[in-house]
Amino acid sequence: MNDDDEYRNALAIGDLILEFRIKNILGVGGFGITYLAYDSELDCDVVIKEYFPSDLAIRENSNVIAHSHSGKSFYSKGKERFYEEAKTLAKFKHPNIVQVKRRFESNNTVYFVMDFEEGEDLDSYIKKLPNHKLTEDEALSIILPICDGLKEIHSYNIYHRDIKPENIYLRENSSPMLIDFGSAKQIQDQDSHRYSSFNAQTLGYAAPEQQSSLSSLIGPHTDIYAIGATLYKCISGALPVSSEDRSTSITQQDYDPYESIHTKVNRSEYSYSKNNKATL
Repeated sequence: MNDDDEYRNALAIGDLILEFRIKNILGVGGFGITYLAYDSELDCDVVIKEYFPSDLAIRENSNVIAHSHSGKSFYSKGKERFYEEAKTLAKFKHPNIVQVKRRFESNNTVYFVMDFEEGEDLDSYIKKLPNHKLTEDEALSIILPICDGLKEIHSYNIYHRDIKPENIYLRENSSPMLIDFGSAKQIQDQDSHRYSSFNAQTLGYAAPEQQSSLSSLIGPHTDIYAIGATLYKCISGALPVSSEDRSTSITQQDYDPYESIHTKVNRSEYSYSKNNKATL
């Protein structure tokens, strides 16, 4: 897929939303589009995330609308939850969690505004390395701060549900930041009501319970599984077998195709401590 196809639903470069002028398209996902924009009020660049569920919506001129009558309810509910999640994310004051500065409605959809920081995502960084792997010290310097940030968001009963190298951003000073909460799930303790904004799954990183339609199965363990898979990728250079494939193979063939990280690390030119290998 070329950029023209991928970005066909995005706002055009130069479009203006309130005081924000679109400068570039940073990424397109199943549930949103991320832009680099110029804030004319504060004279600085910002990142803006637009709610745009590609399976439910189309763009007419600048407005985002549900592409079918049956999809209107799902679109509206998703938009409402996206908007409320921005309010929750704005509470986080953690250096390793992306900071939401503002939310607003426009073009029949909703937007997050976040600080723009120079850097690149972990996936892009790893791909540039000659062997596509991190040393133990490098891996821990990224994963441990992200775990600390997860502790913060889990205290609000929010689960990211799509942790992977592409959603870990490395600033210019190498400090990591967890980004893209478009798939986040919140559990409201006060009435035990459970809802899921989206059901994101990235093969290799998605936990087994994400295959289920029962949202109550999602919890801190879901993000911990993805952290383990991310660490596996960082130090082995390869994805672990997906939880779906493992479940199918175990159920149908009584065989687990998972390859222990010990095997891969033992073949690596880097050395890793016994405790950290045991963790994986």
